[in-house]
Amino acid sequence: MGEELNFDANEVQSLLYNVSSLKKSSDAILEATGEGYNIFRVLWLNNDEVIFSRMIANLLNVKAKDGLSSLRIDFLRCFVEKLSGSFPNVDFDYEKTIVETEKYIGPKTGSTGGRMDIFIELRDKSNNKYAIVIENKVYAEDQKNQLIRYKDFLDKHYNYDKSVLIYLTLNGNNPSADSIGKNEKSVFWTNLTYRDDVVGWLNYCAEKAIKYPYIRESINQFRSQIQRLTGGDFIKMKEDELFKLLETKGNIEIAKSIAENYEKLHIKKIKEFKEKLDVKIEELFGTKPNTKVNRKPKDKDFGINYCKNSWKNLKIYCGFNIENIDFRLNIAYKNQNNDFKERCKAFFEEKLNTWTDFTNLSARRKLYNNFSDWIEDEQQKEILEELEKSVKLIDEVEENLK
Repeated sequence: MGEELNFDANEVQSLLYNVSSLKKSSDAILEATGEGYNIFRVLWLNNDEVIFSRMIANLLNVKAKDGLSSLRIDFLRCFVEKLSGSFPNVDFDYEKTIVETEKYIGPKTGSTGGRMDIFIELRDKSNNKYAIVIENKVYAEDQKNQLIRYKDFLDKHYNYDKSVLIYLTLNGNNPSADSIGKNEKSVFWTNLTYRDDVVGWLNYCAEKAIKYPYIRESINQFRSQIQRLTGGDFIKMKEDELFKLLETKGNIEIAKSIAENYEKLHIKKIKEFKEKLDVKIEELFGTKPNTKVNRKPKDKDFGINYCKNSWKNLKIYCGFNIENIDFRLNIAYKNQNNDFKERCKAFFEEKLNTWTDFTNLSARRKLYNNFSDWIEDEQQKEILEELEKSVKLIDEVEENLK
């Protein structure tokens, strides 16, 4: 039995109506100013961790060959000062800073090696070395012993008090037990969020870049996309009005109850939609599908792998994210066969001109960014049609690329 809510239905409806009015007003502002346009979304780079890492690293890279090193020194100084508790009273020589993405630190073993998303080496005025490692997590799951392996590298090459390991997520999640191992106290990290820390830093960067319109607008586009992912653009410029509305007598408890039940609604809709996906897949396969469920609907990142017995290289992955309220429909690789990946990529590039988005794990991907993008029956019907196209496409790929 669900928890009984002791609110008048008219009061709840009134609050929702008023919030909806604010949202429409916000949307009108976005339309009038053109702020709804975003190049990251246009290019299907909505939440690509590699692209996000490159963007952050580029803004910090004082050695970039575009004549903006002094501006980037300001960006870098601001970023490091956010971590000033880790480097007290250090006078850095920022011009000597080295910034790398996907830094290779050796063959991956149980406790060593791998690749770091963003690596920053700083020098002080006495030429002492300091390091910042950023593990960037937008949607991807932690790898086994990931932070342990990075800690091993820092321990070997930098003194403990001269390095910082940052775990960067959209809203401040902690690393998983898989990443830090059984002895949690052996790995020390700093949590940073896109929602607050990166957006705050980008605000500073945009102000500093006021005389440089190309880089300023690139920063604004990046910040806008982050805010979309973290909910920061909801009712843009209307926050004060929203707070006044919620602070009205009786509305606080209603808002609290809505917030507490929103995730339950999300989980309910995931379960219902999964049943539709299962039925459609069984119809397309002509038999009960070979499925593998990744976690449970109540987990932050829940997904289902569907695979025919005849498929040797590809599978369908349907993924839901509770935190970021999205749905992903992927044609995913079953293994890391690089030769097949290259041939598959060439096949898709020749055959397709819609929503092809190559990643290390997927040959084709379609992302529905918001709960409202996939919750309605009509939208789900369209997704099931895309699912049918994907099954036929995999059949064709498996047949042609044997």
